[in-house]
Amino acid sequence: MTAQELETAARYDITVIAVIFNNSLYGSIRMHSGDALSGKSVGTELSLGDFAKMGESLGVHAVRVQYK
Repeated sequence: MTAQELETAARYDITVIAVIFNNSLYGSIRMHSGDALSGKSVGTELSLGDFAKMGESLGVHAVRVQYK
């Protein structure tokens, strides 16, 4: 969940294919915290970042695909 594995793959020239489906939240954490906190969740919503740019900053080839 930190993307540092992409930097490691780039550094050691390891081919990795990663696909990110961005739904703007930590869904599993939200589900479990909601169960534990009577339906409330804290700190699970995410802003829309540019994950392709983040991948490039870590040294990997990155492509953004968007469905409309």
